[in-house]
Amino acid sequence: MHNNNGLAHGRSPKEILIASAAGGVLSFGEILSNGRIVVIDSVEAESVIDNPSYFLDPRTGVSGFVLPGIARGIDLEHTKRDPEATNSVMVWFVWEQKAPLPRWGKRLLFEDDGSKIRSASAAVLVPIDEETLTSDTGTRKARLFVTGFQSLNMIAVEVELQEYCLRTLLGTKAPAKDRIACVTLYMPLQQQQACTNMLSTRL
Repeated sequence: MHNNNGLAHGRSPKEILIASAAGGVLSFGEILSNGRIVVIDSVEAESVIDNPSYFLDPRTGVSGFVLPGIARGIDLEHTKRDPEATNSVMVWFVWEQKAPLPRWGKRLLFEDDGSKIRSASAAVLVPIDEETLTSDTGTRKARLFVTGFQSLNMIAVEVELQEYCLRTLLGTKAPAKDRIACVTLYMPLQQQQACTNMLSTRL
């Protein structure tokens, strides 16, 4: 592991999230009975990353990892002492998928050129009230809070957590039964049948 910077709790009391900042790698550690932490898995983002956080919407079961970072880490050496400089930011959402999909799904959740916020080293998602859910599309909304080690402020933006699994499945060559089975990954019960019927017409 290289340039570890940022720890967080994961999906269980024994799971620890470890960010390798310069490498853009999120590692998953497990706490052993002797107190040691052993790394059991990892996933790469497409930028440097900092303090990770875990998101779980208890109403819908949508979950994933929020990974803030800056788009060009190499620029820090030139901008760190300049109060007028900007550092563009990227915030990734990473979630675990079920077979036959690739193990990890990734989406760029937020991006800024540095004009609204300079750097990003911490970000969390907070579910929005139930009445804001759009039942016709299955969209879940959440509020994303972002700040950084060179930021003078924090920003909050509303983001949509789309049906990633469904979108990916429509383009895969996996067997029909596997595609239909995966539709339920991020969908509440009242939407599963409608989406299954829609997917079936495209097989």
